[in-house]
Amino acid sequence: MSGNNAPDESLKIKTKHKPIKTKAMKNLTETLTGNKNGYGHFIVTVELNGKVYSTTTTNTLAVDAALDDCYDDEDRSGCFYKSRHEAQEALVSEVLTANEIV
Repeated sequence: MSGNNAPDESLKIKTKHKPIKTKAMKNLTETLTGNKNGYGHFIVTVELNGKVYSTTTTNTLAVDAALDDCYDDEDRSGCFYKSRHEAQEALVSEVLTANEIV
């Protein structure tokens, strides 16, 4: 190992997609819905440009937080998702990735 503290280029995540702008993400999180699909599985759906995209997820932490209208009413500093919006963004990103949109 050299004395150089620069990150190893081989460890960087490579992606061909650009990050979603904040306003666009907010619009997508407003269209987010979720339905139980089976034990520990949920179908999460978003609408983009008049089309509906969905995927099945096992991310129950995000689903519980994203679909709870009162999630932000309590202190969530010890929780994985600090806010409802953060959980919604995680699910929207999962849907978009699964459908090869981003």
